[in-house]
Amino acid sequence: MLDFPMRGDGYYSKSDKTTAMIRNTEIHQLTYDGREFRVAKSELKSPESPPRAPGSEWALVWPGLHQAIPDGDDLLYPILAAGGDASTWRGWPMASGVSRWQRANGLWGPVEFIPIAHSRKAAEPRIIHGKPSDLLPLEPSVIRDTDGSLLFTVRGVGDDVEDHAVRVWRSADSGSSWQLIIDLEQARGQAPITINTAADGTPYLVGNPLGRERDCLAIWPVNEERTGLLEPIVVRDALEEYGPPPSGDVWFMDHPNAATLRLRDGKWRNVLSYRIMDRGEHSGGKPAAQTGQYLEEVVSKGQVVSDWRFTE
Repeated sequence: MLDFPMRGDGYYSKSDKTTAMIRNTEIHQLTYDGREFRVAKSELKSPESPPRAPGSEWALVWPGLHQAIPDGDDLLYPILAAGGDASTWRGWPMASGVSRWQRANGLWGPVEFIPIAHSRKAAEPRIIHGKPSDLLPLEPSVIRDTDGSLLFTVRGVGDDVEDHAVRVWRSADSGSSWQLIIDLEQARGQAPITINTAADGTPYLVGNPLGRERDCLAIWPVNEERTGLLEPIVVRDALEEYGPPPSGDVWFMDHPNAATLRLRDGKWRNVLSYRIMDRGEHSGGKPAAQTGQYLEEVVSKGQVVSDWRFTE
């Protein structure tokens, strides 16, 4: 949860931010008894007392772009952490990784954080709000592969290489150690990217193609060897379908994330969620007719694989 000064017309702009960012974290404890879904408890964690795993130096400050996945009785949640004072996190070491959450006394809480992708100093740093910016691994996501291993990716930002790189890490030991298995430069647009699994367990990345930035959304299936990506499959091309945005700026078709869900028809379906908006709306422009949250089904050919694997 971030803070920005509001304009008189109800909009905000990052350029208006002149003070240090306040990064509060909300933790919601959820329950579902088969009939009713509810929030059992909510907790607001301040920058002075951020969520941490016991004994860890890492403050868990920036949620990932993917939901938690099960690991036995635990949950594995991708998150960005600060290795210092979370109230002034810029300048501190940052790392995206996987946090392990366990349930105790009726509440979920973090018990471990494993850093995977670390922030680095840029050779020629960009100046953002008057300060040099590091190379950052943002918006992590994690999935379980068909062989039981874990696959993890992040959105790199900070220079021309990080803005367009695709990197995937693999863990064969429930997240204790990680190996970089895919490392591609100039492979995507400067926008969020996540790793997901189709209903049959096929891993895929979804984001914006290189050169199209955020006005085209595509899927890249991971190859069988888990060493590279197959040819992209276009989900939606905003310019082809809608033409130029009303503001004359650019379309934003981004923040994709998918989950395999059993819907009312009783079938498991992989549902991809993303937003579409006219970039001009950030500056107070009227929402375009196409603005909204979109859901698509990602269809695969193999037998359905459930994320949950119960044992007696």
